[in-house]
Amino acid sequence: MVWPLSKIVDFECLIERPGADQDPIVPAVAALSKQGVTDRSKIFAAWVDRENHQLGTPTPGRSLESGIHWASWVAGVACFVIGGSVCAGLLLYYGDRPVNVGLFLFGTVGLQVLLLIIMGLVCLSRRRRGRGPVTALLRWLSKALGGARSKHLSGKQRQAAHTVIAKMEERSDLYGGVLIWPAVAVAQIGGICWNLGLLAVLLLRVAVMDLAFAWESTLEAGADDVHHIVSVLAAPWSWLPSAQPDLTQIAASQFEHKTGIKAMNTSAMRAWWPFLAYVIAFYGLLPRIILLAWASWRGYKARAALKFDHPMCNELYRRLMPPLTVSGAAGPELKIPDVPSRFVSNCGKCWVLVSDEVSVNDDEIKAKVARSYGWNVGALDRIEADNPLGNQEVLEVLRRSTNLVGIVVVLSAYRPPIVGVARTLALAREALNSAGGGEVTLLLVGREGSAVDLEDLDHWRKFNAIHKLGYSLATWES
Repeated sequence: MVWPLSKIVDFECLIERPGADQDPIVPAVAALSKQGVTDRSKIFAAWVDRENHQLGTPTPGRSLESGIHWASWVAGVACFVIGGSVCAGLLLYYGDRPVNVGLFLFGTVGLQVLLLIIMGLVCLSRRRRGRGPVTALLRWLSKALGGARSKHLSGKQRQAAHTVIAKMEERSDLYGGVLIWPAVAVAQIGGICWNLGLLAVLLLRVAVMDLAFAWESTLEAGADDVHHIVSVLAAPWSWLPSAQPDLTQIAASQFEHKTGIKAMNTSAMRAWWPFLAYVIAFYGLLPRIILLAWASWRGYKARAALKFDHPMCNELYRRLMPPLTVSGAAGPELKIPDVPSRFVSNCGKCWVLVSDEVSVNDDEIKAKVARSYGWNVGALDRIEADNPLGNQEVLEVLRRSTNLVGIVVVLSAYRPPIVGVARTLALAREALNSAGGGEVTLLLVGREGSAVDLEDLDHWRKFNAIHKLGYSLATWES
């Protein structure tokens, strides 16, 4: 299922809004689960439709799509007018000096081709370095917040700013292709209309005015050299009528100041305009049409490639599709919650890492993981969460494990997270990736297994975002 851009934007806005983690079960989602549907795109689509229906107001996604639609119209009309104006300026002809073919080609098509080449080289360079302009800007802002530029900010303000930038960078990595290709498409619509404006004015001037075209150069260039260049340019449409002026016409349309325009051949000067129109059509208009089709296809591919598996998506999916049955789970019989029947979302084996200071016993933790995720606990180990180098043996065993669907790291929510904890979580994720990858979840526990304070939960969310850990967050009572 490929989502439209409007639904993707609505989804991100809805999942980030305050209170999103308290949403009740959506009836449409329950109906899908009864049918055996576990595809995240379909589950989340039902959730977005229900939320948008309840809001009733124009959604951010529809507003964005409307903005793109109007931007396309504005770009098209503006570029058509500007292109026609540029062409009219280059075709100014007062009878004593013909239109310069070289300047006309450079002003109408040459600059376009040069701009496309430069943009292509810039994009290729950014791709090789693995970051785009948006990511580069966000990283610069992140560094600036850690330097002298941020000395007037308080600690909480710096943390909040770092959190926002980290989330923007994460979204840029996830949705960069989804958002950039519509902008590229709008730019190509502008380019298409620019070339249509050029062609319209050129053909109109040719139809209602007596234009004369000629070439000139201070260099020792002869008609043979110009004919060779023209023949190369005209190769793509050489089969069309009046594809290019011949050698005789090129020689007869060379402008020299000492003789002036009166000594030149009129039919030879008129023979240039079909060639100029073909150049605009093949080197200006056609590439833009191809780029528009390519941008539309890449945008579709980017939307089709979305997996909806970033941490907040994982949290939402767990909330909408909690498992009811667990195959081979350890511990006492689980109580079946009073909700519509659902299917196990990811039944498989997981690894649980529990911080030493967590007072909840291991059996309760195993039962909680089985009840909340539908995972069989393959192993449970205690770790030193604030000592990244103290867990090497456990992580080495984790790296050699197979058929894991994920890991669950259990930490005390009330303890202040430090850089050592971030490094431990990062090493655990790297170990899971070495074992074949899977979902990473951070399960926060309150004091003595009590409820997690909302302020502590918010602190951990910011910590997770700033350090780009990529963990889904869950609380013991959820």
